[in-house]
Amino acid sequence: MSGRFLVASDGRYLDADDEALSILGRTRDEVLAARIGDFAGPHAELARTVWARLAGEGQPIPTGEASVFRADGGAIRVRYTRIERRPDGSYELELEEIGQGAGPPQVDKPSAVLDAWRAAEREREAVAALDGNGDPASEALRTLYQHGVRRRSGQAEP
Repeated sequence: MSGRFLVASDGRYLDADDEALSILGRTRDEVLAARIGDFAGPHAELARTVWARLAGEGQPIPTGEASVFRADGGAIRVRYTRIERRPDGSYELELEEIGQGAGPPQVDKPSAVLDAWRAAEREREAVAALDGNGDPASEALRTLYQHGVRRRSGQAEP
């Protein structure tokens, strides 16, 4: 089963078809009141940060796998098979359920995340010079990139 979502560049869900609602085990009202990351459990902040970083700049979002937590609390694995930016700046996401359980997100093209990570690192260095703080976006992108590299090289997740 595959479903489709329409998501604003700021991460708000704008629409979902019946199949997507079924995969999530949620009502349309629940989905439309949510944002990217709200169904990602312990990886919520990572999902929000990566989305804000990439979609906020109009960059392509890499496809891949993630865990989604249904309304009943059960975790499922989904594969985002298509993520396309539309002319109005929103994104159409197509996903399919691929199994049960939770785990870290995995991207199909770690290089796309690496490019965003490098840009975040450059910005972090400029900001750190001013206030001495690290950039959470940079750390989130580094984590996602490392998950993707480990998966591609066959290394176990920590």
